[in-house]
Amino acid sequence: MSIRAIDRLTVRFETPTPETAVGFSDVVELKASAADPAGISTITLLAGTAEVGRCDFDASLAQFVCAARMTPSGFAGNLTPSGDIGAPVVPAGTLTLTAVAVSTRGVTDQVSIPLVVLPPPTAVVIEKPLTGTTVNTRQLVSFEAKAANISGIAALILSVGSDFLAQCDGIPAGPGQATCTAQFNVSDHLSAVTALKLPLTAKAIDRFGNVIVRRVELPIDLAGLEPGVTITAPLNGSTLTTEFSSLSALAVSPAGLKSVSLLAGTVALGTCLASDPQAIALRCSLPFRATDVFDQVIGDKLTLTANAVDGTGHALTTSVTVSIEGPGVSFVKPVVTTPIPPVASVGVSGPLELAVSGAVVMQTVTVTDEVGTVLQAFSLAPYVATVPWMKLLTRGPHTLTATAVDKGGRKATAKLAIQVECPVVSSNQTDKFVEPSTTKVDLLWVIDNSSSMGNKQATLAANAQRFMTEAMKSTVDFHIAVTSTGLTSVSARAACPGGAGGGEAGRFFPVDNSRPRILSANTPHLADVFAANAKVGTCHSIEAGLEAARLALTPPLIDSAKDPNTSEPNDGNAGFLRADARLSIIWVTDADDTETFPVRSVQDYVNQFRAIKPGHPELLSVSAVIGRPNSTSCSPEDIGARYAQLVTILGGQIADICASDWGALIDNLAHAAFQPTQSFGLSSPADANTVIVLVDGVPVPATSPDGTAHWHIDPAAGPNGSVVFDPGSVPGPNSRIDVTYAQVCQ
Repeated sequence: MSIRAIDRLTVRFETPTPETAVGFSDVVELKASAADPAGISTITLLAGTAEVGRCDFDASLAQFVCAARMTPSGFAGNLTPSGDIGAPVVPAGTLTLTAVAVSTRGVTDQVSIPLVVLPPPTAVVIEKPLTGTTVNTRQLVSFEAKAANISGIAALILSVGSDFLAQCDGIPAGPGQATCTAQFNVSDHLSAVTALKLPLTAKAIDRFGNVIVRRVELPIDLAGLEPGVTITAPLNGSTLTTEFSSLSALAVSPAGLKSVSLLAGTVALGTCLASDPQAIALRCSLPFRATDVFDQVIGDKLTLTANAVDGTGHALTTSVTVSIEGPGVSFVKPVVTTPIPPVASVGVSGPLELAVSGAVVMQTVTVTDEVGTVLQAFSLAPYVATVPWMKLLTRGPHTLTATAVDKGGRKATAKLAIQVECPVVSSNQTDKFVEPSTTKVDLLWVIDNSSSMGNKQATLAANAQRFMTEAMKSTVDFHIAVTSTGLTSVSARAACPGGAGGGEAGRFFPVDNSRPRILSANTPHLADVFAANAKVGTCHSIEAGLEAARLALTPPLIDSAKDPNTSEPNDGNAGFLRADARLSIIWVTDADDTETFPVRSVQDYVNQFRAIKPGHPELLSVSAVIGRPNSTSCSPEDIGARYAQLVTILGGQIADICASDWGALIDNLAHAAFQPTQSFGLSSPADANTVIVLVDGVPVPATSPDGTAHWHIDPAAGPNGSVVFDPGSVPGPNSRIDVTYAQVCQ
């Protein structure tokens, strides 16, 4: 070998070459060469940070080669794990080899290359029972396996068919082995029998994530096996405490099995068919909802039945009787602080939280005062609200009653005594606002895509031209987008167009970009495109409108042209939201908001939406077209209680989805979205007789001497009431508005 003379220090590896793959226990020869006209002093060879070899040279030599041998197992502590779990064989890792050369001039140079280290082989042996050992269906079997690998065994897992039996942790680092033993009754695993053989599996996992499997098959002796079917869950006499349950049964027969059918009362839940004609056992497990079969409940009892058919056509049957837990309700907040008498003290507003239980969906959950006035109505869990007590109750003692009624008509009640406190405050409060410029508006429609919404979507689409006419008349620079209340794609994709199968999850509709998704005054055929986008489909059953809006308007969607969590191209919402534009959100739904996980209260969503326009509440407006109490012209699925609570807190508009005149409804929504803000929510309850309003520093009376009305206090708008300007007195864009008043309570 010769090295070309150069005028500076250089070093390189002769062997191995970069990315060479070697075994964990292989002997690897390291050879590096260095050259410098002034002479080479030393070459040091390293594996990771550990020294493999060092060569010292005569100073008169201008070039030299240093060689050493090593095995990767001796340098395991210097391995960098590969993490390539998807590979057929997971490498043990990468070992960095480095050659460092020092010339007689004191100059240092080094070179590093990666060495891919493959894992050592793993041996797995099933010692008991031996393959071919015949077992009886009533036999207790001992199962023992061993695994060995010089780098260590992380775990050894024993299974009977697909049934997990045991896991034994091994020695995860250094030479070692694992032994795992367990016992099992063959009768507990008859459903694992295939072709009259019971498969046993031992699976070893080495410290690098490689999996090695050994398997034996045990012939089954059917002598003494009695045919029958057993319901394994729920047990006879147990009580179902949650709405979602599962009925499980196991049928056995030496003649083989064809099917197992499960029933709740007389309602067929489904049938499980045997895939193996020689199957001596068939396990069947099917979900059901107590709510869906409540008409089968007698008293509080429900009969569950399993029917099996064996290979000869013989019928097997069994039944159990379970109880269906009735509704329960209790007050969590306010908290009772005085033991005698038990009274909770509350201020002007405070938390109200109920704990509601039961195996059947609640039909209504309400809180009333002592004369029956409804203070709060819930439609879905969690039953949490912030209640403005002083708007609902007078100062002093009151008794609250919580009533929960499930869809079976069963009722539960709880009572709580409270003392409403509201001390008078002598100091004044000044709230400051700015009338926003209405030159820019970003409007998001969140439209329910459940099966009952087809006619409502059609009505909205039919009024698209009317809405867009109002938008264009306002001369506002607007963005308009639509999303659905669906968060996940469903199987009935044909009923939901747009490319997401109903699971827009905040992405603007249509996700497949078959039409424009962010509309403006420059969009061709604007009204027709909006009408088409409003028809988001009717495939979904979970209407999570608040969460859909949150996802649509917050990162990562709002900042991204492509949703990083999906496979569809160009499905992000970037370009919709502008910092200087008013944000308007309109929900259209005939059901209440469905909570998602993690569960968020209405106040959580209020905070989330306010945070989109921090410090500028006037740049946020919300409206909801929802089911209202006592609707007569149609029957919404549910009252939109959570939407109503959110819109009330933020001071927006609520419209009845059952309204006969959608023309007036559309006009009101357009006015709220595109016209100047008329309503400004107060930060505290106000004494209406003390309110002073200034616009750009100039006092504005509630009513002029000539009788012209300029503004009034609406105590029902927002949690603390609002100052509402009359249409002819709305302050101009960017006007400063100061409202000073004496607080009623603190």
